[in-house]
Amino acid sequence: SGMESRTAEAIILAAMSGDGDELRRLLPTNETPEEGGEPGSEESTDATANGWSVTDVYGSGPLALAASGGHANAVGLLLKARAAPEESNERDGQTALLLAAENGHDEVVAALLSGGADPATAAHDGTTALHAAARSGSEGVARLLLQRKEESEEGEELELSAAPAVSADAVDASGMTPLMAAAAADSAAVCALLCEAGACLEATDEN
Repeated sequence: SGMESRTAEAIILAAMSGDGDELRRLLPTNETPEEGGEPGSEESTDATANGWSVTDVYGSGPLALAASGGHANAVGLLLKARAAPEESNERDGQTALLLAAENGHDEVVAALLSGGADPATAAHDGTTALHAAARSGSEGVARLLLQRKEESEEGEELELSAAPAVSADAVDASGMTPLMAAAAADSAAVCALLCEAGACLEATDEN
């Protein structure tokens, strides 16, 4: 990974606990581009390119760990240090955005979306962040994800103008949509949001 194992382990632990001071001490600043790479070029756009991408023994990177724990400050620091917002766990395809949505962390979801996370990205089983928000009954997260869709044409205010649309009718491996997941979780508020966003009421899963 281009980084000493002790430093890598310390970054993982700091991300898990949300220790911003420790992350500031450990993370590369990336204030200047790597040799041969201009800012914004492929060589300098994420942590892997900058030589410090690390994962724990379960395949989770520091951004995913910080996001899962709801540590918005740590997530911001990691994104600033060019942690890749779309990095996923090789085992299950889970991304930081999916984990934040699953746990109802509104502030983290907002930071990840602003940092370039794609809400349409799915885990290996087809679960999207909207599925995760629906299953957990996280109205705030669902609103952020759907708002990103609505703002994608003119969202300068939220800095989401380049946002990809997120489908309210995406299906997972079992054919379940976010609306079905919200209904199964008895989350009337998320169901209402999804219906407002045009979720199909007639979709059926494999069962």
